[in-house]
Amino acid sequence: MATMKDIAKAAGVSHGTVSNVLNKKGNVSIEKIKLVEQAAKAVGYRIDEQASLLRKGTSNTVAIILPDIENSKYADIYMGIVSALENLGYVSRLSLTNDMPYKEKQAIKDAIAVKACAILTVSCLVEPEKYYISPALKKTPVLFIDRKPQCDSCYFTFDYKLAANMIEKRIAGFTADKLKIITGNSQFDENYRFKAGLIESLPELNERNFVEIPFDETYTEIYTLFSEKQPIELFITANEQLAQQLMNAYHTIGSSQPPTVITLAPLRTVQDNRFKNLTLNYRKMGYTAAESVINHITEKKQISSAILKPSGFKSFSRKTASTKSKTLRVISLDSPSAEALKCLSPNFTKQTGVNVEIITYPQSTIYDYILQDEETWDVIRLDVSSLSSLAPKLCHPLDQIDSNIESKFGNFLTGLYDNYGKVGDKTYALPFDVSVQMLFYRKDLFEDIKQIRSYYESSKKELSVPQTYEEYNDVARFFTRSFNPDSPTPYGTSIALGTPSSAASEYLPRLLSMGGHIYGKNRLLRMSTAEAKAALENHIRSAEYANPHAVHSWGEIVDGFIRGDTAMTILYVNHASRLVQAQDSRVAGAVGFAPIPGKKPLLGGGALSIGKKSKNIEEAYQYICWATSKQIASELMMMGGISPCREAYEQQKIIDTYPWLGKLEKNIQIGCRKTILSPEELNLDQRGFENRLGKLLIDAVTGQKAMDETLWRAQYIIDQMEENILHGGK
Repeated sequence: MATMKDIAKAAGVSHGTVSNVLNKKGNVSIEKIKLVEQAAKAVGYRIDEQASLLRKGTSNTVAIILPDIENSKYADIYMGIVSALENLGYVSRLSLTNDMPYKEKQAIKDAIAVKACAILTVSCLVEPEKYYISPALKKTPVLFIDRKPQCDSCYFTFDYKLAANMIEKRIAGFTADKLKIITGNSQFDENYRFKAGLIESLPELNERNFVEIPFDETYTEIYTLFSEKQPIELFITANEQLAQQLMNAYHTIGSSQPPTVITLAPLRTVQDNRFKNLTLNYRKMGYTAAESVINHITEKKQISSAILKPSGFKSFSRKTASTKSKTLRVISLDSPSAEALKCLSPNFTKQTGVNVEIITYPQSTIYDYILQDEETWDVIRLDVSSLSSLAPKLCHPLDQIDSNIESKFGNFLTGLYDNYGKVGDKTYALPFDVSVQMLFYRKDLFEDIKQIRSYYESSKKELSVPQTYEEYNDVARFFTRSFNPDSPTPYGTSIALGTPSSAASEYLPRLLSMGGHIYGKNRLLRMSTAEAKAALENHIRSAEYANPHAVHSWGEIVDGFIRGDTAMTILYVNHASRLVQAQDSRVAGAVGFAPIPGKKPLLGGGALSIGKKSKNIEEAYQYICWATSKQIASELMMMGGISPCREAYEQQKIIDTYPWLGKLEKNIQIGCRKTILSPEELNLDQRGFENRLGKLLIDAVTGQKAMDETLWRAQYIIDQMEENILHGGK
């Protein structure tokens, strides 16, 4: 087998140089890095990273000890832990015990043998401290999950007594003699606390109401529950697996009336609608537990125990469908969210009997159809840039339908009301596919030792995610092959110049980040400033590092990125789902994300409103409430759409799939759109301004107009708007 010595001989360099290159230390010239990599490939060398770590007496392996992964809650805990470890550069070793003590003791020995740097465990041991607090594990952090130990060790679990209290509030009216509660072995802490909580909340319960199913018994007792003389009307189960066994027994026996089942269940994007699910976010618990342990290892942060609250009940609505046959006409921008809504709308029809026809158009033509007098739209999806100017003209105020409309925003992400709902003193819309610009980049390139060293040698700067647009252009130039023949990508960035609105979206964040939000005496934006010119110069320079062929949509920009054509791109996040969905992606698993340079992003996406001409106002309002509700939020997002509902962002599966959505709320809070033209509430036509500005920008970037003329004409557009305001127009 080839060794470092063989590589050093083949490359003509020292053993230390080979070691530095293979261990990704940055103090080697780009020429020597290339020599070592070529030599390593030639001699067939493969680095054994785990062996290297063990030689140092350390490991990046975290031991996970679980009863099983058939039970959905343990599967979710495991997925949460693994997701966190992968993000932090650690690997996992899974041991399954089936709640058998001898297997857990062996799993502990295995963790010691591989020098695990931490242990996360759902323990079945009566006295776990005897085995986990030992000399061999003296320096190894151990975190107990779900089951709280009797010793002083740290743990992450749920408030099972609170869960019991929430169930008690849900079952008012049921008598104890028609109720059965099925739990796992009560020697385990989570079952004990859940049972104790139910007894405390429902004092009329006695032992006859409880059925305990230990791990080593069959589910025969569940079947006998359907043969009792007094029919059971309500079952409560401690986990989803027991609820499923209960339902299997019902179908096998063939009882006439299906049982009502309330169960503790993992918070999922799609819940089993046979049950009333009190959801607990096991996946997030696993993620945060793993994060806590790794932070302890890397940053010496103390691990603190955590008792998490249940997420709450989630069940499908079963409203009686209306006998009236109506059809709602919905107009929307063609987007992933609109496509997802098309797929989900039959659920609304099933509930209400109201049919839904969703018609989508591209950004370039949608407003031609929205503004046609002869068209009647029941629901209109308005872009955030057009809400202030068009909603008062085209839409029915929602506060005239529902006087408590503002309360609905309490379920949404923070900061949406002013930008996606309110115009003046009225509420016209509910936020739908809310969005904001974020920077996406090739994480593999930014972490590649060869690229890091090459960038340093060419610029005398560290290669890092750009914080300013000047840095952005420097990095983009480095990753553009026409400027750097060794670049792994043809282009450093992408520029959307195919449509005026997209061109404006590229320029305005530059203007804002360079201090260009300067307003005149009538509180309107000034474009005849040095800051505006600096932003335009930067914009024009960026175009040098992008594909010279016009890009007509954000979808085309995504296509270029997933083909591996560009190293960085700035996108509205409602167009980003295909970064991970595309089958032929060359960048899957290597996508990094960050706030845009300058941290002055534009808000994007849109909101759902009701057309003034609609004859179906009640049904239209019902529809937009449904479309923006938590009832479909998870499904909408897993299909590539965006939801305004805060609860959906607590689901670790969604964040694992689209990790940038975990930062969406924070980026929305630093974003803006309708205050760009003026900080005052003037209801200006932001969309119209951006379209006219965008045409000028395209001419400037393509060399058809000089910068000074471009900015003069942009200022003239604003001057015209100012004249309209002074003469009573908008």
